[in-house]
Amino acid sequence: MDSQLEQYYLDKNRFTDKQIEEERDKKYWYYRGKLNDFRTLFEKQINDVEFEVMFEKLMDGYLNYRMLNLVDSYRRLYKGFEPYLDDSGNIKSEFTTNKYKDSLTHNDDDLISDEEE
Repeated sequence: MDSQLEQYYLDKNRFTDKQIEEERDKKYWYYRGKLNDFRTLFEKQINDVEFEVMFEKLMDGYLNYRMLNLVDSYRRLYKGFEPYLDDSGNIKSEFTTNKYKDSLTHNDDDLISDEEE
């Protein structure tokens, strides 16, 4: 998540989680409206310029919606991990992997199989 627009929406000083959710819903319904407009093109004879303009609006609406959806998902995921992070955003020392190192490593090189050899 490194684009300027993503950083703009990720800034918690500008948008609360609720505002991001509301903005995402607005962008979704804008995109759905453009999708329905685009679907009507196939019933008519249209020129290339008209097609291209409607397609650009459709894609713009979709990309804006998807980006806000990513930001919303990122914020929700981060909120779930907040109790385990310190002030600098790193994992608290009580949850480091050193404590659980043995359960995370596998020292046995032999594979165990259900079949007899």
